Amino acid sequence: MKDRIRQFLLGEKKDFQRLCRESGVTLDYQLNRQGVSVAKAIFRGREYADYFPFYEEATVVDIGAHFGYFALFAAGNLAPSAKIFAVEAEESNVEVLKANVTTNNCQNISIHHLAMAGKSGERTLHRSRAENNSLLQNYALLDGRSAGVPVRAVSLGAFMEQNGLDRIDFLKMDCEGAEYEILLNADKELLAKIETISMEFHDMKALENSSWKLVEKLRSSGFQIVKYVHEPTRRNLNYGKLIGTRRLS
Repeated sequence: MKDRIRQFLLGEKKDFQRLCRESGVTLDYQLNRQGVSVAKAIFRGREYADYFPFYEEATVVDIGAHFGYFALFAAGNLAPSAKIFAVEAEESNVEVLKANVTTNNCQNISIHHLAMAGKSGERTLHRSRAENNSLLQNYALLDGRSAGVPVRAVSLGAFMEQNGLDRIDFLKMDCEGAEYEILLNADKELLAKIETISMEFHDMKALENSSWKLVEKLRSSGFQIVKYVHEPTRRNLNYGKLIGTRRLS
């Protein structure tokens, strides 16, 4: 059994190293072991490539930056003068994020240790797996764990104001249920400053926080919905991908 585990880990490590070479990034396997599947989805699966502003001098905001894989993908596929804002709430994830950004010498990525929410203030981050921490306790409970730690939260509008952003070319969101309060509390004037939103949506088992509400919000704010799909899941939860864009207007 130990030999099988060792062989599996050696195979995973070699594949991870091959992934890094293919993607032009440098990542320490031991530091990133818990994020291998996420890295594969972003670099090899190109999870956020649709409607991405390749090679442009764009402003990108990454909500739920995790270990920084999408931020690194963005840095490698934008103009050197582009600006990338990586937002991550979980402290241990931020430490890996910082190490990965430093190792790859990405000076156009700024790291923000905070949670994005419907409004600014102190919140509780309910811990689960590294990529499944949530501001919403009922969502974290579905994963079997809900230990909470305090975290500073900021609204999307406040974040843009604090960082001098008059527009966002590409907003990536993977924030474990917080997408509802972030977007449903944003007014049309704020959303008009965003060109493309590419996001995961998560099932909160509530009509007021359903993926269709997000679709309606984006449509009413002038976005064209170019992707709306439900993905396979191992839990009894609906989960999927949604992209709204103005690039086709």
